[in-house]
Amino acid sequence: MFALAKPDPAWLTLYPAVEARRAAKGRPASKGRPAVEVRFSPITIAGVRAARRAVAASLQIDADDLEMAGDAMSRELIRRGILEWRGIGDDEGNTVPVTPETIEAFVADPRTFEPADRLYVMPFVRADMEGNVSSASPSGTGKAETQEANTAPQSADGAKTAAAAPTKRHGKKAAPTSSTNRRRSKATLPGT
Repeated sequence: MFALAKPDPAWLTLYPAVEARRAAKGRPASKGRPAVEVRFSPITIAGVRAARRAVAASLQIDADDLEMAGDAMSRELIRRGILEWRGIGDDEGNTVPVTPETIEAFVADPRTFEPADRLYVMPFVRADMEGNVSSASPSGTGKAETQEANTAPQSADGAKTAAAAPTKRHGKKAAPTSSTNRRRSKATLPGT
């Protein structure tokens, strides 16, 4: 069953926290870092449409680079989805707020873009593709399009009905089918 409930925004951990380490034999000390977490809003139809427009604009620039078009769509969905974050800061370690400028820096950095794409966008894309596979075909050949009252529920080969009355052949031969024997005839060449 498909639930029609509106999904809630969700926190995704892009990188787990790393604890500080003391210096040990041959190993320098590390400062550690907090977890990098981003709260995303659910992907919406408006977000998908805007992302498709971003892809279209990308394709006009370089139609041969499909990966660039996919990245443009992912970036747009990520831009529209970020609501807040934790563990994102500047070079001095100060937390930075979510602003259009910091979001641009977020999607421009492969260290944050790649995990956000993998954890936020790709599950949506996979689910969308699965939905499209089982959708009704516009040509009317999909399962949903062919299940009408005037279509046979099964093939004629497998249809064995007990209500059918037996018929007499009245001396007529059965039409050749895969279950009746056919005699081979000799091939004749033209002009012989």
